[in-house]
Amino acid sequence: MTSVERLDDGPLRLGSRARIKQPGMAPLVWEVTTFADETEFSWTNHSPGVRTVGRHVIDANPDGSTRITLELHQTGPLAGLLNLVFGRRNRRYLELEAAGLKAASEAA
Repeated sequence: MTSVERLDDGPLRLGSRARIKQPGMAPLVWEVTTFADETEFSWTNHSPGVRTVGRHVIDANPDGSTRITLELHQTGPLAGLLNLVFGRRNRRYLELEAAGLKAASEAA
């Protein structure tokens, strides 16, 4: 992600919105559509022909470490075409996001 700009104040919650800029893409506004007490949230972006949901889940492992799961789901008439054209890039962005979260959490 090149930039993330919160469009509201306070802690992340249901209905929170953010403008996200990623390389090679126009800025997109995402809205938190599910939120489960600091362990999971999903946010959704609506673009012409496609609805994209990004899901983030935090699980505690028995050894005391933490597992973060990132998912991206697209639906709508253009979802298949967009997956063919941008699927590889989307997977790479998720890998980069996961690596960034890992580095930030281990540095804390």
